[in-house]
Amino acid sequence: FLLGGYELSLSDDDGTLTISGSGTTDSYDRGGIQPWASFRETITTVKVGSGITVLGYDFCLGLTNLTTLELSEGLREICSGAFSGCTALTVGNIPATARSALALYENCTALESVTIAEGIPGLDRTFDGCSRLQSVTLPSTLNEIPGAFTDCISLTEVNEKYIASRQIAT
Repeated sequence: FLLGGYELSLSDDDGTLTISGSGTTDSYDRGGIQPWASFRETITTVKVGSGITVLGYDFCLGLTNLTTLELSEGLREICSGAFSGCTALTVGNIPATARSALALYENCTALESVTIAEGIPGLDRTFDGCSRLQSVTLPSTLNEIPGAFTDCISLTEVNEKYIASRQIAT
């Protein structure tokens, strides 16, 4: 699929959806239908190329068999709900270049660990409903985390760098 300044390719062999090209992807909020919707059950890997700077709203919403996610360092903004409801995803990350990650992994119920690179200024509902999330590496650059860990009932490990930077008692 060729859409605007970016291209989507889906490998039938291994279920990889690759987003390449440059610029901003489309958004699919408010019930918009992704071009790959009919292949939703076969997608197990998403790779976002280095030329993509903005990943649109609900871009990969509900890819229930997604297990592998590769986000490039070129991403500046990851719009709300980009990977919400990806219920098979166990490991996540947020690259250092990203400045927004609103509700990024919301309701990813299999998510167990996440690394968030230095430079991210805030998290808002980013992990809401990630009931299996156990370990998070938070950067010292975080300024606010409103509702970021709501219903993360398994969360047991938060790195000390963030805690030390905020002088929070452990």
